[in-house]
Amino acid sequence: MQRPPGTMVIDDGDLAGLIACASAGEEAAGGKRGAVWAAPGVGVDAVARERAVRRHAETYGLDLLSPVDALTRPGDPDARVSETRLLIDAGEAAIKAGLGRIVWYVHHGTPAGPGDGLDRVALACDRALLASRLLTLDAGAGPEVRIEAAYVDFSDVQMAELAVDLDVALDSCWWAMAEGANATLLAEARAARDRWTKAMESAGLGDLLMRAGA
Repeated sequence: MQRPPGTMVIDDGDLAGLIACASAGEEAAGGKRGAVWAAPGVGVDAVARERAVRRHAETYGLDLLSPVDALTRPGDPDARVSETRLLIDAGEAAIKAGLGRIVWYVHHGTPAGPGDGLDRVALACDRALLASRLLTLDAGAGPEVRIEAAYVDFSDVQMAELAVDLDVALDSCWWAMAEGANATLLAEARAARDRWTKAMESAGLGDLLMRAGA
């Protein structure tokens, strides 16, 4: 089956989603359709992530598709099932929109221990492949569906370098848009910002976040 032009990005408001949106935006500028599907959020950072996704869509001229309600909560022992459902739900939205290529924001960065990185990368790739096949079957005569875990094996430093190459607006990531008096939210945002600050410094770009206003 012929795959229609255009890409749908599954975006959670973080750097990988922003990078994927920037790439899809370049395609959209060339005449191909682009869309963003917001990954459902249920944590204290959910509102900040939603605002970030909306800004990503606006910045890069992408259609914003509505997500379904989240099925699991943080810490749920069935979180792996949640990722599978995430891909199926996003894939169904892409099919309805007539788009066959889906970019999933999943990015693991530095592994937690020996062998952890490879296992997590392989699992994400397998999940994307199998979900693609199931969605293609359900699409019938519609477009073939291809889910890409495009950045799953990138290090944090490589992601930082890619962000610079694409000249993305780092202040549109959720952790730069988190506001309010919620101490837990601010702590999570600070931890995420510190993670990417460290990656930028390792890439020799230590002042980029400051210059971006993040």
